[in-house]
Amino acid sequence: MKKFTVKDFITYNAPCFNCDSSVNFYFTISRIASETSLAGQVDKRAMVTVGYTEVELIVHYAANLKIKIDHKTNKFTTNSPEALTKYLSEHKLCLLSRCSKCYAYIHSTNIDFNIEKGFVYPVSIKSERYTVIDDKTIYHIRSLFENKEQRTIVDISRAYASTLTLIIPLLPIFKFKTKDKFLNKMKIYTLFS
Repeated sequence: MKKFTVKDFITYNAPCFNCDSSVNFYFTISRIASETSLAGQVDKRAMVTVGYTEVELIVHYAANLKIKIDHKTNKFTTNSPEALTKYLSEHKLCLLSRCSKCYAYIHSTNIDFNIEKGFVYPVSIKSERYTVIDDKTIYHIRSLFENKEQRTIVDISRAYASTLTLIIPLLPIFKFKTKDKFLNKMKIYTLFS
């Protein structure tokens, strides 16, 4: 699978592949379930600059926890290494890119941290979901990267026609330079299905 640094992940779908709008970036935080707690998930918006990405993992009057990841080196800094170590023992983090206009989103696999050396390992894409509209045809695309049966599911809707669902080999957006090339590929799949 293709690997992405934090910076590569940010530029992967910016601007949005579908609508060319700006994209927001989040850290999706999942609590690791234990016997005493239920698993949960929350998205925390990241601050992205030219040189780094920063997120506040804990914002509380008694304590806060921030992490900043440098775009050139993928090294991170934190205001409390001990608190980060404890936090990562209870939570998993992944990256999320979400378009605020068309709601396309891309999720990464879980982020692995090398606490001792202070850097973040590259991530892979876990899933992509977006919608592309062409004339009277709407394509709802879901690409699933993680399981052995990597695939793309395309629901094709046309005015006054029933929805056609295609399950095709994995077709991530990085295989297309433009939305028009994607649409041409979809028309070929539709023609031969």
